[in-house]
Amino acid sequence: MQITYIGHAGLYLDSECGSILCDPWFNSAYLASWFPYPSNKNIDIESISKPNYLYISHLHLDHFDPAFLKKYISKQATVLLPEFGTSHMRDALSDLGFKYFIDTKNGEDMVLDGGYRVMVNSLSSPTDGPLGDSVLAVDDGVAKVLNQNDARPTNLALLNNFGVYDAHFLQFSGAIWFPMVYRYDKNLKDRLARAKRKNQLERACQYVKAIGAKNVFPSAGPPCFLDESLFELNDFSDPSSLNGSETNIFCDARVFIGHLLENGIENSHLIGPNSKIKIGKEYLDIDSPEDLRNAYEKKRQYLVSYQEQVAPQIEAEKKLWPKLRSGEMFQIMKEWFEPLIKSAPLTCRGINGRILLSSSNGEFVLDFLTQEVEPYEGQSCRFRFYFQDGVMEYCLANRVEDWVNMAFLSCRFEAEREGPYNEYVYSFFKSLSEMRMEFVENYYSRDTPVGETIECEGYKIQRYCPHLRADLTEFGYVENGVLTCKLHGWRFDLDSGKCLTSQDRKLFSEPID
Repeated sequence: MQITYIGHAGLYLDSECGSILCDPWFNSAYLASWFPYPSNKNIDIESISKPNYLYISHLHLDHFDPAFLKKYISKQATVLLPEFGTSHMRDALSDLGFKYFIDTKNGEDMVLDGGYRVMVNSLSSPTDGPLGDSVLAVDDGVAKVLNQNDARPTNLALLNNFGVYDAHFLQFSGAIWFPMVYRYDKNLKDRLARAKRKNQLERACQYVKAIGAKNVFPSAGPPCFLDESLFELNDFSDPSSLNGSETNIFCDARVFIGHLLENGIENSHLIGPNSKIKIGKEYLDIDSPEDLRNAYEKKRQYLVSYQEQVAPQIEAEKKLWPKLRSGEMFQIMKEWFEPLIKSAPLTCRGINGRILLSSSNGEFVLDFLTQEVEPYEGQSCRFRFYFQDGVMEYCLANRVEDWVNMAFLSCRFEAEREGPYNEYVYSFFKSLSEMRMEFVENYYSRDTPVGETIECEGYKIQRYCPHLRADLTEFGYVENGVLTCKLHGWRFDLDSGKCLTSQDRKLFSEPID
């Protein structure tokens, strides 16, 4: 099998069984905030334009690039659809002209025309991507590949049952706005960023250990930020320094490779756009572009040059952002958001407060207590978001149904909150349509029993994390009486079961006599 790495989470798999194109991303994403790093502008697009199969892991815009798919990819390709709880992916791809689909079943092997054996592990909680994320396992009879991209699967036995993998592609870097956008003092922000960087590296390392592939390829991030207002979000720290002092969550592949080496894992490989990976049973050959090292070893110089190249594109895109007056913004929000709030009692109960949405053109309150949208007149708001001009206006004018997949991932805002993280807030902003909100409310209405228990440091606790059901025998570790789940970093006091990360979860925990 030959795998061409096309940047970020993008792969082109080619063998005697045919070709599979995965997550091609070429255009800027999230309001011209994210760009592929390193640049993939030199990819031979014609060579990947006619795949037999197309796999889009989820609809985040650094994985689903509608402009690229519409313009360049043959609509004769058959789409491998993950089994999500909504029809959004099928609808989005149908709108681009794709007409051939295979509905995969979560965790079930299937053999495609041509001979590929594939399995898609679909994740469909409100916190998995844009209401869904997925993992693809591929076997061409010679090599097995696990394309984890940036998904966080919890059923590792399911993945390992597919066989021993020759290649494992996975994310290791940050892909979120926390804590950078928060109005914390520098010491607190640095402490939170340091902890998040450490957790994401350890989580990815845990996946590598659990999967045990013969070769590991860091991928699916980080992006780079080339707008001048965001440029310092890029990580320019020394990748050889692994003492835990760094405070940037967007570390690059060299940092993860170093982290793996510290943990005794020596089979990871640095790749970049246009790297060709030929892989088979006990065979590996990697041919990477000669200039790949420049993107890493001269990173600031490389990104400054990249920034100069795309500056006109960024400015042109900003000029297209709509202009709305405060009254127009309020009317749209009132007519759009208020019925959704009223239809979502479990979300309202979970948020249990008010959200301030602010820009220079207007300030508005989403009140989940009274279930109304109101102008801001000094009300106490537990969650406060201050957007750059044009961001909120863009989402309102274009009726963006998933603000996480646009406004929030753009990092073009600042935030404040009273109390801990609240996942219901972001589930709401992912669910700004009747179909989406119905899915989220149905998800939260399900009972989640404690189920199987395990012994842990003198306590009997539930085996699966109360947050998103990660197996704590794989992802849990205890320090000073606190159990931490490495999958998302949620922490629980073992003695009381209290969640130290959020207020809406509790761990079953009782002392063993």
